[in-house]
Amino acid sequence: MPLVLGFKKDEDFYVADTQVRVIDIVSDSRVMVEAQGKEFMLRDDMGTKVADNIKLSVGNSGDMETARILIDAPRSMNIVRGRLKRSSRYEKPDHNGHGPNLSKEV
Repeated sequence: MPLVLGFKKDEDFYVADTQVRVIDIVSDSRVMVEAQGKEFMLRDDMGTKVADNIKLSVGNSGDMETARILIDAPRSMNIVRGRLKRSSRYEKPDHNGHGPNLSKEV
């Protein structure tokens, strides 16, 4: 069963190490993405293979600002929003296992 997530133009996500970026939301049933240096037009009536074991399609969102992308990949592959993956690099625990103190406001 695919995972369905909403993305705006220029947002990205990772399936394992494969980055996928939303280039354009053409319509609520067509979305252009970039993965592995190639562009793909995702459609609501068929899945598109963008990498080994990764197939994407579009769900009708009824909204031209947000694309509903259906991500079909093996459960063993982590799926992470790009902003979360990038922020986790700065929030990893130190060598003593201590992470950032999230309870204090900055």
